[in-house]
Amino acid sequence: GAVEGDALKIPLDPMEFSQTVKGIEEIAKVWFEAGATEVIPGTRHDVTLRRATFDADLAKLRDALKGPGDLVLSTAHPQAGNALRRSPGRGVVGADFRVFGMDNLFVADASLFPAGSDVNPQKTVMALAHLAADRVAAGM
Repeated sequence: GAVEGDALKIPLDPMEFSQTVKGIEEIAKVWFEAGATEVIPGTRHDVTLRRATFDADLAKLRDALKGPGDLVLSTAHPQAGNALRRSPGRGVVGADFRVFGMDNLFVADASLFPAGSDVNPQKTVMALAHLAADRVAAGM
Protein backbone atom coordinates (compact mmCIF):
# COMPACT_ATOMS: atom_id res chain seq x y z
CA GLY A 1 0.00 0.00 0.00
CA ALA A 2 0.96 3.62 -0.41
CA VAL A 3 0.62 6.40 2.11
CA GLU A 4 -1.26 9.52 1.00
CA GLY A 5 -1.37 12.22 3.64
CA ASP A 6 -2.25 10.40 6.83
CA ALA A 7 -4.12 7.57 5.11
CA LEU A 8 -2.80 4.23 3.94
CA LYS A 9 -4.17 3.43 0.50
CA ILE A 10 -4.48 -0.28 -0.28
CA PRO A 11 -5.33 -0.99 -3.92
CA LEU A 12 -7.90 -3.62 -4.83
CA ASP A 13 -7.69 -5.37 -8.16
CA PRO A 14 -10.99 -5.75 -10.09
CA MET A 15 -11.60 -9.27 -8.74
CA GLU A 16 -10.99 -8.17 -5.14
CA PHE A 17 -13.29 -5.18 -5.64
CA SER A 18 -16.02 -7.41 -7.08
CA GLN A 19 -15.65 -9.86 -4.16
CA THR A 20 -15.86 -7.00 -1.66
CA VAL A 21 -19.09 -5.72 -3.22
CA LYS A 22 -20.50 -9.27 -3.17
CA GLY A 23 -19.50 -9.47 0.50
CA ILE A 24 -21.42 -6.27 1.25
CA GLU A 25 -24.49 -7.79 -0.43
CA GLU A 26 -24.18 -11.08 1.45
CA ILE A 27 -23.67 -9.50 4.87
CA ALA A 28 -26.71 -7.29 4.26
CA LYS A 29 -28.75 -10.46 3.68
CA VAL A 30 -27.40 -11.89 6.95
CA TRP A 31 -28.45 -8.74 8.82
CA PHE A 32 -31.94 -8.93 7.27
CA GLU A 33 -32.26 -12.58 8.30
CA ALA A 34 -31.30 -11.49 11.82
CA GLY A 35 -34.13 -8.94 11.87
CA ALA A 36 -32.60 -5.70 10.56
CA THR A 37 -34.85 -3.48 8.46
CA GLU A 38 -32.03 -1.30 7.08
CA VAL A 39 -28.33 -1.77 6.37
CA ILE A 40 -26.03 1.16 5.69
CA PRO A 41 -22.98 -0.20 3.85
CA GLY A 42 -19.53 1.33 4.22
CA THR A 43 -19.41 3.34 1.02
CA ARG A 44 -18.83 6.94 0.03
CA HIS A 45 -22.39 7.07 -1.34
CA ASP A 46 -25.67 7.67 0.43
CA VAL A 47 -27.25 4.29 -0.34
CA THR A 48 -29.23 2.49 2.34
CA LEU A 49 -30.29 -1.10 1.76
CA ARG A 50 -33.80 -1.74 3.06
CA ARG A 51 -35.37 -5.12 3.50
CA ALA A 52 -38.61 -3.98 1.83
CA THR A 53 -36.86 -2.58 -1.26
CA PHE A 54 -33.69 -4.68 -1.25
CA ASP A 55 -33.48 -5.49 -4.97
CA ALA A 56 -33.98 -1.86 -6.06
CA ASP A 57 -31.58 -0.58 -3.38
CA LEU A 58 -29.02 -3.18 -4.37
CA ALA A 59 -29.22 -2.02 -7.99
CA LYS A 60 -28.58 1.58 -6.81
CA LEU A 61 -25.61 0.40 -4.75
CA ARG A 62 -24.11 -1.53 -7.66
CA ASP A 63 -24.53 1.52 -9.92
CA ALA A 64 -22.84 3.77 -7.35
CA LEU A 65 -19.84 1.51 -6.76
CA LYS A 66 -17.50 2.05 -9.69
CA GLY A 67 -14.19 1.24 -8.04
CA PRO A 68 -12.26 0.83 -4.80
CA GLY A 69 -12.40 4.57 -4.11
CA ASP A 70 -16.15 4.24 -3.58
CA LEU A 71 -15.65 1.90 -0.60
CA VAL A 72 -14.89 2.86 2.97
CA LEU A 73 -12.82 0.02 4.37
CA SER A 74 -11.84 0.39 7.98
CA THR A 75 -11.49 -1.43 11.23
CA ALA A 76 -11.68 -0.42 14.84
CA HIS A 77 -11.13 -2.06 18.15
CA PRO A 78 -13.43 -0.18 20.56
CA GLN A 79 -12.21 -0.96 24.05
CA ALA A 80 -13.46 -0.39 27.57
CA GLY A 81 -16.80 1.23 28.34
CA ASN A 82 -18.67 -1.91 29.46
CA ALA A 83 -16.53 -2.92 32.40
CA LEU A 84 -16.72 -6.55 33.46
CA ARG A 85 -17.34 -6.52 37.23
CA ARG A 86 -18.85 -8.53 40.06
CA SER A 87 -21.50 -5.95 40.93
CA PRO A 88 -23.54 -3.42 38.95
CA GLY A 89 -22.34 -0.50 41.07
CA ARG A 90 -18.88 -0.74 39.53
CA GLY A 91 -19.50 -2.13 36.07
CA VAL A 92 -21.89 -2.91 33.26
CA VAL A 93 -21.46 -6.65 32.67
CA GLY A 94 -21.29 -9.52 35.17
CA ALA A 95 -19.11 -12.63 35.22
CA ASP A 96 -21.80 -14.46 33.22
CA PHE A 97 -21.32 -11.85 30.43
CA ARG A 98 -24.90 -10.65 30.98
CA VAL A 99 -25.54 -6.90 31.11
CA PHE A 100 -26.68 -6.07 34.64
CA GLY A 101 -30.45 -5.60 34.78
CA MET A 102 -31.09 -7.37 31.47
CA ASP A 103 -32.40 -10.90 31.03
CA ASN A 104 -31.09 -11.71 27.58
CA LEU A 105 -28.35 -9.25 26.63
CA PHE A 106 -24.76 -10.47 26.67
CA VAL A 107 -21.49 -8.75 25.78
CA ALA A 108 -18.32 -10.52 24.69
CA ASP A 109 -15.99 -8.03 23.05
CA ALA A 110 -13.19 -5.57 23.78
CA SER A 111 -15.64 -3.20 25.47
CA LEU A 112 -15.27 -5.45 28.54
CA PHE A 113 -11.64 -4.41 29.00
CA PRO A 114 -11.04 -2.14 32.00
CA ALA A 115 -9.06 0.23 29.74
CA GLY A 116 -7.75 0.48 26.20
CA SER A 117 -4.89 -1.72 25.05
CA ASP A 118 -1.84 -0.66 23.09
CA VAL A 119 -1.87 -3.84 21.01
CA ASN A 120 -4.36 -5.56 18.71
CA PRO A 121 -6.80 -7.31 21.08
CA GLN A 122 -8.18 -9.85 18.60
CA LYS A 123 -6.92 -13.00 20.34
CA THR A 124 -8.13 -11.77 23.72
CA VAL A 125 -11.53 -10.89 22.24
CA MET A 126 -11.74 -14.34 20.67
CA ALA A 127 -10.90 -15.96 24.02
CA LEU A 128 -13.55 -13.83 25.78
CA ALA A 129 -16.15 -14.76 23.16
CA HIS A 130 -15.33 -18.46 23.56
CA LEU A 131 -15.61 -18.21 27.35
CA ALA A 132 -18.82 -16.20 27.07
CA ALA A 133 -20.37 -18.73 24.68
CA ASP A 134 -19.61 -21.54 27.12
CA ARG A 135 -21.12 -19.60 30.05
CA VAL A 136 -24.21 -18.50 28.13
CA ALA A 137 -24.80 -22.06 26.87
CA ALA A 138 -24.33 -23.48 30.37
CA GLY A 139 -26.98 -21.10 31.69
CA MET A 140 -29.62 -22.08 29.13
